[in-house]
Amino acid sequence: SSIGYVLVSVIWIFLLGLVSPLLLFSSFFFNFKLGFLLSIFAFTLGATLTYIVANNFFEEIAKKYLNKKFPNLKNLNTQNNVFYFFMLRLIPGIPYSLKNIIAIFFNLNTKKFFLITLLAELPQIFILMNIFLGFKKVINNNDDYNLANLLSFEIFFPILGLFFFLLLAYFIKKKFFKKVF
Repeated sequence: SSIGYVLVSVIWIFLLGLVSPLLLFSSFFFNFKLGFLLSIFAFTLGATLTYIVANNFFEEIAKKYLNKKFPNLKNLNTQNNVFYFFMLRLIPGIPYSLKNIIAIFFNLNTKKFFLITLLAELPQIFILMNIFLGFKKVINNNDDYNLANLLSFEIFFPILGLFFFLLLAYFIKKKFFKKVF
């Protein structure tokens, strides 16, 4: 089932699918460590395949479209493209597929894209998997679904972590991307 999950996840991400349903699935059907490792590997591999295809076959089309949506994005193509792309990947709320395609503007080689994606997505996947695992524990342990159960330790602290991560991402966006998005 692990190999099947990885294959489906890679294909799903490559086809520009959403990450959340896959994380929800892995949280409910795998233990945390296995689900986390499988997810980060599959998502990074799928993202890298998307980047390779977009960069090699659709670069001009993607740049034309993204220039219309985000005209200031081309100004980020500087000597610090690795740093800026890493910061961009850390910002939650930007669709995963858009982050994969927007990387074309940063002129990264495949190895750098893979490593940046792997490192920058770790905290988000960690937090979301913990939230989903908290819900799984509440569902499995309780017949009574009330607010007290939803604010249990297993759910409250990952949501608090997500809140702080969103706050950090907001400051990153304001500091480094204020003229882009």
